[in-house]
Amino acid sequence: MLPLYSRCFELFFSLIILATSLDSAFGRNLAQRSVSMPAEPKLGEGVTSKITREMLFQWKNSPAKNVWEESGLFEGDIALKNVDRNGVTDEMKRWPNGVIPYKIDGNYSEDEQEQIKVIMEEYNNKTCIEFRPYQSEVDFISIRSDAPGCWSSVGRTGEVGGQLLNLQPDKCFTYGTIAHELLHVIGFWHQQSASNRDDYVSIKWENIHEGTVVM
Repeated sequence: MLPLYSRCFELFFSLIILATSLDSAFGRNLAQRSVSMPAEPKLGEGVTSKITREMLFQWKNSPAKNVWEESGLFEGDIALKNVDRNGVTDEMKRWPNGVIPYKIDGNYSEDEQEQIKVIMEEYNNKTCIEFRPYQSEVDFISIRSDAPGCWSSVGRTGEVGGQLLNLQPDKCFTYGTIAHELLHVIGFWHQQSASNRDDYVSIKWENIHEGTVVM
């Protein structure tokens, strides 16, 4: 089952990472996207460093504006149980036959509900996963707007009454963000949690808030 998941998502997962990065940097809303895209910046133009400087300059210690940094959740958007800190390896946490029933229970507009469904349909059309409306299944996801932030558990949790996927209406409705959280639902951790991440990532420990490190 694991090789099937990996093959199925190798390309699609890369596209989602790209979409999430673009949404994070530019804050574009899905409903406002146009068909035409700007030309890709050429290497050496300093675009990335400029964007980074602007984002750091504008950053404030505000849970309302920085929903990931201030969420208090593992890696910003993952709701953990104490036994689940090393990744999803248990077959029981995979969705049977790749089918994920869902209910949209949050206080969302019709447009926001449609945005969620459109992105789910992308998974249905391009991967081996199928999101479908809840009927009477025991395991399903409940998409809600009760709490601040954009977050989910990783994989199937078996929670009574459905496992929670939280999408804050005014902060989470970009293509990349919704697709990103659905990847957690499916069972994927962040790319920076990959087994070979230390070959590519240098951690700036002095920039980490005290008490937020999970070992």
